[in-house]
Amino acid sequence: GSSLVRTAKRSAKRRQAEWIAIYIETHRHMQLSESVRRDITRSLHLAESLGGEVMTVASEDIAGELLRIARERNVKVIIIGKTQRSFLSRLMRPSVAAIILERGGSFDITVVNTAEAKNQKPDPPMALAESAVTIPWFRRIEWPLYLRAGITVAIATVVATGASFISDVSSLLLLYLIAILLISIDSGFTVSASASILSFAVFDFLFVEPRYSFLIARHEDLLTLLFFLVVAVAISAIGDRLQRQIQVTRHNAERAQSLYDFGKSIAAAATVEDIAAAIVHYACRVFKARITVLVPSGERLESKASFPPDLRLDTVSNAAMDWVLRHGKPAGLNSETLPGAPFYGLPLRVGKTTAGVLAIRPDSGFFTPDQEHFLTSLANQAAIAIERTRLVADVEDSRLQTETERLRGSLLSSVSHDLREPVVEIMATINRLRESLDRRDEESSRQHLTALEDEAEALNRLIDNLLDMTHLVAGGVKLRRQPVNVRNVVSSALTQLRKQTGNRPLRIDIAFDVPMLDADAAVLERVLVNIIDNACKYSSSDQPVTIAARREGHGVRLAVTDRGAGIPEDERERVFDMFYRIKEGSGAASAAVGAGLGLAICRGYIEAHGGHISAQLGPTGTGTQIVVYLPTTEG
Repeated sequence: GSSLVRTAKRSAKRRQAEWIAIYIETHRHMQLSESVRRDITRSLHLAESLGGEVMTVASEDIAGELLRIARERNVKVIIIGKTQRSFLSRLMRPSVAAIILERGGSFDITVVNTAEAKNQKPDPPMALAESAVTIPWFRRIEWPLYLRAGITVAIATVVATGASFISDVSSLLLLYLIAILLISIDSGFTVSASASILSFAVFDFLFVEPRYSFLIARHEDLLTLLFFLVVAVAISAIGDRLQRQIQVTRHNAERAQSLYDFGKSIAAAATVEDIAAAIVHYACRVFKARITVLVPSGERLESKASFPPDLRLDTVSNAAMDWVLRHGKPAGLNSETLPGAPFYGLPLRVGKTTAGVLAIRPDSGFFTPDQEHFLTSLANQAAIAIERTRLVADVEDSRLQTETERLRGSLLSSVSHDLREPVVEIMATINRLRESLDRRDEESSRQHLTALEDEAEALNRLIDNLLDMTHLVAGGVKLRRQPVNVRNVVSSALTQLRKQTGNRPLRIDIAFDVPMLDADAAVLERVLVNIIDNACKYSSSDQPVTIAARREGHGVRLAVTDRGAGIPEDERERVFDMFYRIKEGSGAASAAVGAGLGLAICRGYIEAHGGHISAQLGPTGTGTQIVVYLPTTEG
């Protein structure tokens, strides 16, 4: 009880030592009354609130398990409460305190006669839950188990009757012992002990002289039957204990499996909502309760998942959950803080950070220590998973910020370089034009005006590329699709590039059966302008540029080929990245410079059309071929 916990706390404080509160849960735990189980839960909560470590262990050997834990944890002092026991109980088995005093010679052992043990009336050892008290005793008896035990004894009697013609009578008792062993494993001590008494009576009546009476003529037969009864009852007790251990093992295995399944589910969860849904799902599998998972959202707690879905907390429970979030300790139902709240709040805590709150209201009104332990394990795993999702989000934000800074740096570097050249050239040309006007040299003035126009056009194309890339990154591309003739788009692009192409030989190879494209004509024209302009920049002016178009599947394959130095194989994919330029000394890199936006814009526009673009080696083994595939109106 609470007095034992407080005694342990005071003792640990005097010694300036850490302390542990241990509860050993046996199969008899569920036979305790609701008030006793509630008192156990409150005592463990009290121990946790006073700074002690709380452990709940399932075992049938209370004293042995307690001593084992004490040795493993290097405990120096054991404090155990003395409970009131009936005369029959003391006669049947020694108390836990007596066993620990006898076997715990290496520890300092203190037995506390708690005030609760003195003043409170002990609960009956086989007390039922309050809701079952009104059920009559004959309805609480599990009659099918007794019927099955009686049938098993009857079968053993039939087999013994047949074997009595070829075997000694005393040997037949082994058949009954086997039957009792089977009954005890399956039905428990009470049923198997009753079967032992029934077997004793049936064997005496049918096989012991004088037969068909309960009289025993020989002392040897009486001793044999008495020994049989003692052995049968012992087998019943051993079988019952084995059955209880199997139940505890199965129970622990189910809880471990639930935690394992929960761990797998939250490992794959990508968001806090997914983790909260997993917590609610697995908690509802174990508890009959109302449950919700709350996470901080600004100055308040927001529900991410709950059962039932429309669950809402009352004012007192909301206050308790806020307290849990601020202090990182349990509060609410049956706790030391706001115990009148209908919901119990458990912090989802990682280190010194509280990631959220698990609010739960059990239908029974309290948790058993085992349930409390399972709930704490669930909360710990959930807290780690929530923290993981937040760390992943932080890493992703950091990555995006780094990428943004890199792009910003590349943009500033590119713009400062590519804007400076035409601006400087424009200013220089203006000065030369002013000198020509002063000399009244009309021919020279026309040349300077042409140069100004060229530089202004280059500057305008750069600004257009920057605007296009801004739209692509922001996802603001709106295509005006319509049937487009490939020949018309190529002709318009070449018209815009008449100064860049100059006297360069151009080869136009468009198949007669090329179908209409499903595209935005203006956008496709700008793509071709960028590709053809690059082909002219990165190849000699005396080398031809080829523009070819062929039908391919449900689309059209456009290819622009030059005979320049080409693009290294390991850079053919990277040239479509923003602000990427071919490394210095890689052939064409030295021929011209640019912002590194043209091909990136081309890829964005082509993919917006549902097509794709790639850079390849020229068909003759030299130069570069940019290949574009676009769907047709037929596809």
